[in-house]
Amino acid sequence: MLFTYIFVVLLLFTARVFATNKCVWVRGAVLCQKDASKQFNVEIRVYDRDGYKIFQAIDPDDLMGVTFTEPDGTFQLDGCGSDFNWFPGVPNNPDPYIQIRHYCNSAKGETLELPEFNTFVPKTHDVGIIVLDSNRTPNAPVTFPTINKPRHKLAESGEKREGEQLTQMSLFRLLFFFTLNHLLIKEDISKKNSSSPSLLWDSSSIELSDSDSNENKTSSYEERLPNLTKKKQRYETKEFFPADAD
Repeated sequence: MLFTYIFVVLLLFTARVFATNKCVWVRGAVLCQKDASKQFNVEIRVYDRDGYKIFQAIDPDDLMGVTFTEPDGTFQLDGCGSDFNWFPGVPNNPDPYIQIRHYCNSAKGETLELPEFNTFVPKTHDVGIIVLDSNRTPNAPVTFPTINKPRHKLAESGEKREGEQLTQMSLFRLLFFFTLNHLLIKEDISKKNSSSPSLLWDSSSIELSDSDSNENKTSSYEERLPNLTKKKQRYETKEFFPADAD
């Protein structure tokens, strides 16, 4: 049981330590030539690909971020993801890709998936203009409005997240050493208790009575007690056997 608990703690600890965290900045625009209103409020998602094909059910892709397009079809998105490092010292970067859900061609909706990219912060991944009618990307330049969220805030949030991960790592270390120390002390105490017999009665707490002192107490009590028996006998003698008159 002890080894199982230690193994679980070590597994959680290594999962936090040996992981590469990366963030992405994505921008672009969508264009629906049939109906310009269909290019507004289009859902844009960025995923980190983890499992391929049959492994998707076991290890689904992680959502890094989501946003919706403006009335002119432009969008800007940021998000972060992390992947486990299988070999120490060799970073395993996330595999981000963009997924677009729109209703340009049919009322049932379609999902357009773009190829993976490896552009991470502080660089920006620009996908250009995506024509939803033909599912192709002309990579034309896009003019973006001033964003509400400055880019440096995302960098600060990334640093904060790394600091939180370091704090979690420290907590895992403290938990591991505290648990191990507690179990070792518990085993040491149980060994000591099994080796030394337990005392059911402590002889030092027993008060021994002295027979001589009890006798002295009894004699002194008898001396203080009036001799009522002798007085009663004298009274009876005077009553039934009066003294002779002179």
